[in-house]
Amino acid sequence: MVAGILYATNHWYSQYFPIGSYLPSSKPADVRPAIYDNTVSRYDISKIVTEDATLDEAAYKKYSPLIQGPRIALAYALSFASISCVLVHVTLNDGKMLVSRMRFRRNTDQDDPNMQAMRNYDEAPEWWYQVMFVTLFAVSIVVCVVWPTYLPWWGFIITMLIPIIFILPIGTIQARTNQQIGLNVITEFVAGYIWPGKPVANTLVKIYGYMAMYKGLLFVQDLKMGVYLKVPPKAMFRFQVIGSFISNFTALGVSSSDVD
Repeated sequence: MVAGILYATNHWYSQYFPIGSYLPSSKPADVRPAIYDNTVSRYDISKIVTEDATLDEAAYKKYSPLIQGPRIALAYALSFASISCVLVHVTLNDGKMLVSRMRFRRNTDQDDPNMQAMRNYDEAPEWWYQVMFVTLFAVSIVVCVVWPTYLPWWGFIITMLIPIIFILPIGTIQARTNQQIGLNVITEFVAGYIWPGKPVANTLVKIYGYMAMYKGLLFVQDLKMGVYLKVPPKAMFRFQVIGSFISNFTALGVSSSDVD
């Protein structure tokens, strides 16, 4: 409704854009937010990016600024508002509960019948997860530093603080409402402010900052499903690791074939 009012009143020059501010791409099933140039045509990114995948400011000023419709502006504004609301709501209503759940000694007196049945299986050792975390953390830093990503090692550490801070509040809201608040907006904002003109670094910040939380909550969902299905914890860990490797290499192969 708000977007319709903005369009009707020509606020932010809304009537110069399609009312939805979304344009289909060359693939019928692929509909993406449209980014326009000053002629209201789809923005040609290749005109402003150098061969080493950085922003050419002179070409940018010569070509056109990035222009988006009012619907995208509203979506971003509401995303910032929702992220702030999640932190405040969870802190005020669930802060004590989360702190008590983070104790090293877990209280098994509150286990439901499903968890009581899972006690018959050996738990996956904590050091399995710790080794996996340390290994992938080190590999990620090496990738950021060795390849020309323009994301320094300290930038990767800052990026990883984002999902660490938000995974519990967002997971709490998702458990109640089945709605997940995305971190893509705040990661784009942080990356664009700290590393302007570096699209590869910005993309990595979005991947590590947003997808780490998203995949982490998917992992928790799978563990919960494993509890209901009475799958042994060690088997769940093994299947998760193997499935992650298969899916990642499959996605890499498909992406490489598309580029070729």
